[in-house]
Amino acid sequence: MSRYFKSEEFTCKCKRVECDAMTVVHLELLDRLDILRDLLKVPLIITSGLRCAFWNDHEGGIKDSEHLAGEAVDVACGTSGERWRMIKYAPRAGFHRMGVGKTFVHLDISPTKMQNVVWLYGG
Repeated sequence: MSRYFKSEEFTCKCKRVECDAMTVVHLELLDRLDILRDLLKVPLIITSGLRCAFWNDHEGGIKDSEHLAGEAVDVACGTSGERWRMIKYAPRAGFHRMGVGKTFVHLDISPTKMQNVVWLYGG
């Protein structure tokens, strides 16, 4: 699947029997994550990958979230320094859409949404 990531890391977190989330993330996303991992030289912890509509609503995701299409991940970043490094290196790995939260950075590869953007989550 990937040099650094296992499919379980991307599984929907709802744990419902009736979960209808996709089971595989986009291969381009995996390729870019592998490149980012090489650039950062530290493991990346995926806190959110694939989501079903139920879990996307639970997490406050937008209706057409890239998590639903296997085109996005949230990566744990616990300090401002970790977030800075993630934002610095993500474009070099091919990510041109990033959202910054207090404990994570959202990375996605949507080909249909605005590119070269960074947004903030919450307060």
